[in-house]
Amino acid sequence: MTIKRLKYAIIFFYLALFVFLGLYDERLNPELAHELAKPRPKVVEPGNAWLAMLGIDAPAGTSSVAAGEKQIRDLDRAIRGGKSTAEIISASFNDKNRLALKGKLPSFYGKENTGILAYVTTHPDETATLCRDNADLLDRYEQLLSLARYAEPLAYGDYAPVPRFASTNQAQELKMLRIAVQAYHGGTTAALTELQRDMNYWRFVASSSATLIPKFIAFRALSFDLRVAAEIAVSGALSKREQMLIQEILKPFDKGENSVAGVLRREALYDHYGLELTTWNTLKPWSPARLIFKHNATSNRLYAYFDEVARLAELPPQRYAEEQKQKAMKKIGLAALYNSMGEILAQIAIPQCFAYIEKGHNIEGLRRLALLKVMAHAENIAPERMQAFIDAHAADLGNPYTGKPMTWDPKARRISFPKLSEDGSVELYL
Repeated sequence: MTIKRLKYAIIFFYLALFVFLGLYDERLNPELAHELAKPRPKVVEPGNAWLAMLGIDAPAGTSSVAAGEKQIRDLDRAIRGGKSTAEIISASFNDKNRLALKGKLPSFYGKENTGILAYVTTHPDETATLCRDNADLLDRYEQLLSLARYAEPLAYGDYAPVPRFASTNQAQELKMLRIAVQAYHGGTTAALTELQRDMNYWRFVASSSATLIPKFIAFRALSFDLRVAAEIAVSGALSKREQMLIQEILKPFDKGENSVAGVLRREALYDHYGLELTTWNTLKPWSPARLIFKHNATSNRLYAYFDEVARLAELPPQRYAEEQKQKAMKKIGLAALYNSMGEILAQIAIPQCFAYIEKGHNIEGLRRLALLKVMAHAENIAPERMQAFIDAHAADLGNPYTGKPMTWDPKARRISFPKLSEDGSVELYL
């Protein structure tokens, strides 16, 4: 009789455990719940630069902001209408008659002889053709630079459309070609004024970005601005006004511009909404997957991880380099007993974060390289004195990760510093 009761007790225990695993989910982390309760900025608003980038390659004759707004409204209707995932994704896309780059842009700054000013000097006809044939795209970019608002949608999660950043990148390069032509023909002040305008816009986008991809696009644009500024600055003698413009373009980044701490924390909100829309709500009420995936528990885990890595992102680069060496990511914990799928998702999401942080530190390092290049030219530093010049500026313009002087390669006439956890280095040719 005792053995029989024990058997029933074991069966009852496992049935109760099975039900518990099926029904239990954590309460949301109070900090995460607080963030989710905050009002979100309106995306569909006049002059929102994010919408303009979303619609930058809309058909000729239409407004880029209006095209971006239509995509968001179509997406919202599809979600509210209970459409399938495929229908929701397709609702926000319209690939017909989109503006496409005419011609081919050369690759700039990959090698010593690939500067943009050097290109327009030796290829005036090709430059004129590229700018003339892509006048519509250039006009769209000029309109983009005039916008003073930036707000991204978070509540759509993975359903949120990603702006056509390739077209935005191409438009910026076309803009830089125009600037280089101005500088080549003696209009250096006007060229640097336009370059400063471009730099200020992308600083604004970098500091306003809510998610990682737009932040990285801003980093790319800022890197291009820095390289163009350094090339123009060493192309001839600068007036006092032009020197001031260069100094303004090459001024240090503030914390919000090149730090990814803010977007890492907001990425947790983005992931919460994404899981809610695309994973949790697509599961049937009694789906076996609910035994191993819990929405709140997964969101809590992601928020805790992103918050932890964001704290590292807030450190100065030298402190970050020291801390990152000792940092080990947490292993799957006891929560895997009731949320194994969520724990695995969290583990997959986090390891790339260190590379994300370093992108911001690398762009600060590039700013230092650009300033070294400009200062060396202004002071007429000979190649044999270059290492001593670099050593003298290690305290303020050194390797961001070590504080040591930048590396000078006299044969290649190149200054650089090695990346921290990726192969290769950040380089600038003199």
